[in-house]
Amino acid sequence: MDINQFDELAGRIDGLARAVVLLAEMMERETDMDGPTLSRQWREAVPPRSGGTPAHRTARTMLQELAQSLDDARSYAQKAAHQAKLADPSLFRDPAPSERRQILHLSDRVTQTEHRLDRLDGTKPRRPGKPKAQP
Repeated sequence: MDINQFDELAGRIDGLARAVVLLAEMMERETDMDGPTLSRQWREAVPPRSGGTPAHRTARTMLQELAQSLDDARSYAQKAAHQAKLADPSLFRDPAPSERRQILHLSDRVTQTEHRLDRLDGTKPRRPGKPKAQP
């Protein structure tokens, strides 16, 4: 393998690693995925062995770095959310009863509009959180 091929391979591996961390960060933020457990599992996936092969040591180092990157992203997001809350606490208060009624009313209007659109294009009603089926 020449240096150009090596650099390309290294770049592809780095790109995949970054994509995995971004995907894990997004899933932790938007689903109920347990990010700290995933980080711990990455750290434990390749146990340290004395006299392990270079590939074993490299894999262990890479997984340690991925776990640290995910932990760093989580920490950054928590600090940013805390700073935003300090900057404008009114954004994080519970809505007043009148605001709740207005939110529920608007939510009902959106649902009614979606049902009307579904009837117009002949598709089944959408379920909340599910993308509309393509015909």
